[in-house]
Amino acid sequence: SQPPYQSPKDTKEDRVATMTVYCRVADQGGATSFSQAGGIHIQPNVGSVVLKTYAGRGDPEEDPDDFTQQSECPVLQGSKQTVTFHMKIQP
Repeated sequence: SQPPYQSPKDTKEDRVATMTVYCRVADQGGATSFSQAGGIHIQPNVGSVVLKTYAGRGDPEEDPDDFTQQSECPVLQGSKQTVTFHMKIQP
């Protein structure tokens, strides 16, 4: 599989939110896990949306990346397709 496309100008620091839409879900496996956010484990349905905001961005006392870091569990049967939108505020 190919890695997701990322614009060369797109840096995580510029983002205010990331939205993932689940277009196809696996028959088995393929959950999304947020281990740093209390072990949240999402087994999506078609059309489900996950919205991650980076409200603390720029505040040295609060590092939002600890809570928004996610990992994808292996797809055991079937396939999974998502669309990801990176939202920014342009000056």
